[in-house]
Amino acid sequence: MAIWAWVLRIVVTLSFLFVPQVVSSLTTLIQSDPTVAEFEAAKASGAPVSAELSDQMATIATASEDVIGQWQLWMWIAVASAIVFIFTIPALTGRWTTTKAHQDHEQHAAMREQELARHQLHKPDVEPQLVGKIEPHNDATT
Repeated sequence: MAIWAWVLRIVVTLSFLFVPQVVSSLTTLIQSDPTVAEFEAAKASGAPVSAELSDQMATIATASEDVIGQWQLWMWIAVASAIVFIFTIPALTGRWTTTKAHQDHEQHAAMREQELARHQLHKPDVEPQLVGKIEPHNDATT
């Protein structure tokens, strides 16, 4: 379970880092609301649209066309990753049946009991005693 949790954390972190790199036009579209609102206000009032605003609107239009292909590329990356994952499943080792896991548990318990019994043989019969008595130090006498 712990390995799967770490695999999941790593995949999510890598996705978080790489999605903005692959789907780069999405940032332009997310940040386009003020520009679109300014363009629509200028258009509604009949005021001339500045060259800078026209360039920004052209960038937004290009981004809206590019975002589809970028999401498709991300989908194909995800499909390829899933295929690679499917082919790595046989490489995973472990006790996948309850019978084998139970046998491992019994073997471990027997080894633990042997180790505890070995330590009991070397345990001293007498508890260690302190040599001498420890007196509290009194600073008032000095």
